[in-house]
Amino acid sequence: MDKFLQRLAVFFFMLLAFFAIALLVPATPRASTSMLFAKIQKDSLLENVKSPRIILIGGSSMSMSVDSEKIKDSLGLNPVNTGVHAAIGLVFMLDHTIKYVRKGDVIVIAPEYDQFNGNFAYGAQELLRTYVDLKSKDLDILRFQQVKNMMEYVPTFAISKLKPSEYKKSADDAVYLRDAFNEYGDCSKRLPDHGPNTLVFQALSEPFNPDMIQELKNFEKKANDKGAKVILTFPAFQEASYNNSAAMIKQVEKAYHSNGFTIIGNALEYRFPNELMYDTPYHLTTKGIEIRTQMLIKELLYEAHLKHE
Repeated sequence: MDKFLQRLAVFFFMLLAFFAIALLVPATPRASTSMLFAKIQKDSLLENVKSPRIILIGGSSMSMSVDSEKIKDSLGLNPVNTGVHAAIGLVFMLDHTIKYVRKGDVIVIAPEYDQFNGNFAYGAQELLRTYVDLKSKDLDILRFQQVKNMMEYVPTFAISKLKPSEYKKSADDAVYLRDAFNEYGDCSKRLPDHGPNTLVFQALSEPFNPDMIQELKNFEKKANDKGAKVILTFPAFQEASYNNSAAMIKQVEKAYHSNGFTIIGNALEYRFPNELMYDTPYHLTTKGIEIRTQMLIKELLYEAHLKHE
């Protein structure tokens, strides 16, 4: 029995050592070309883009569904599109961005609806990769629940370092690569021969998480204290997926209104037909981007007009 326990202890020690080494190994060639590494460019934009600025916060639904150049031309604000991936989590997006906020910034936040579903907003494997592969220095903002969420993905992440495919050129769609993002942080690439989106999200199954509304309120207060303005809006979302989660989406919208946020648009008007979706219920085609961008511009201009009346 003692020998068995000794062998078991040795096995677990070797397993832990393997995980530890994997976490220290630099990002693989495939990983280093992924969209997550666009965060480096986006942080540079947050630090260096001159005022007056409009900062866009969300996951890939923000980076892949808006034309920032048109926003700049229409509003006279210098855009910074911070969107990378929803699974980094809304909590990290807010905690990370607030340190870059300046007086006079207009901050538009359009969280994916998943961010209000259970503990999704605390991040997943993409948050783990942000800390490990990108060597993020944001340890001071790390929450216990984020660590708990990330731990689930450590074994998969460690094993990925052994896959030969991680050491070859990525075969991913161009929109998911680091160089797909333009000078504003938008994902500006689309494959011209890409087929219609076939993905439909089923109803969000976890309960509505009101803590995320409080996270948004906390961010709003910190931004207001810096002299910035926070505006909430809604992501462009495929009609069928929207319908499947309509009850929860209504909860989110109701919570926005009952907590006194400045809101532009409504969830229903950002329900888009599938022919305008590129490859997921949150990513728009070129035509969809044009429509959604014009909607945002119109609503932001209307908001600014009311403010100055």
